[in-house]
Amino acid sequence: MSPRALLCCPACGSSAFADDEFCEACGAAIAAPRDAPRHHLDVDLGWVAAVSDRGLRHRRNEDAFHIETHGGRAVVVVCDGVSASTAPEIASQVAAEVAGRSMSAALGGGGATSRHPSQVLADALAEAARAVAGVPWLTVSERGAPSCTIVAALWDGVDVTVAWAGDSRAYWLDATGGHRLTSDHSWAEEEIRAGRLTRTAAEADGRAHAITRWLGADASPTDFPVQTLRPVHAGHLVLCTDGLWNYLPSAGDLEHAMRNAPGDGSPAATARSLVRHALASGGHDNVTVAVAAIDPGPAAPEERGS
Repeated sequence: MSPRALLCCPACGSSAFADDEFCEACGAAIAAPRDAPRHHLDVDLGWVAAVSDRGLRHRRNEDAFHIETHGGRAVVVVCDGVSASTAPEIASQVAAEVAGRSMSAALGGGGATSRHPSQVLADALAEAARAVAGVPWLTVSERGAPSCTIVAALWDGVDVTVAWAGDSRAYWLDATGGHRLTSDHSWAEEEIRAGRLTRTAAEADGRAHAITRWLGADASPTDFPVQTLRPVHAGHLVLCTDGLWNYLPSAGDLEHAMRNAPGDGSPAATARSLVRHALASGGHDNVTVAVAAIDPGPAAPEERGS
């Protein structure tokens, strides 16, 4: 569904605010039919797949994702709506669609992009930020402006490039182990990075998981961090929301869960297994997982590095 379609009445086509439950023109329900298809989403593109579920405690799924493949390259975006904001489910879907389409357009229909991958990611997140900031909403709401976190990745056949805002994460896992490519924009991580608190003390604080960066009209202007990895071995790129990593907080935990996942080991089977793990562990939040199986090919080791 396009961002514009998200803000229109499905019955008469009239424009709507992001937080409208019913159309003011014809009275038709807007939110319920829009939300229902997102309770559980499962997209399998072969070597890239993603699954999203509303979990066991929420009435709607405020997560969103966008995945595309272009030959041997891939675009992957995962977003998590900020529950304390207005219409977070709209913010996340707008951000995922806009960022994903921007990255795909940069690939030029199969040809190499003329921009450096880090610039492609920075531009895509900037476009998504503007789109989310422009989502119309009723400002009389007690909640803040529509907001979401985002993590986006581009595999261009040589490098994995990742950019993010908030606490949705990206991991790389291969035969040598796994590690996280992103660093949470959260109160705890900010305190740890600044040297003000130990990890144990910061994570024990009630403010630990409060995010410090996001997309939305009330977000502070900022540059988006970009991380690049040049894989040496075949492996898996995993993007997820905190609905998963709250139950698998370390790369080692994620690696263990993936290694013991039932099924044929495909990205789709792996993503489904990880979502089931989150639900079986309590399913307190929406959960979204995207998995890409990446093979860097036979390039000589000296041409590659982390």
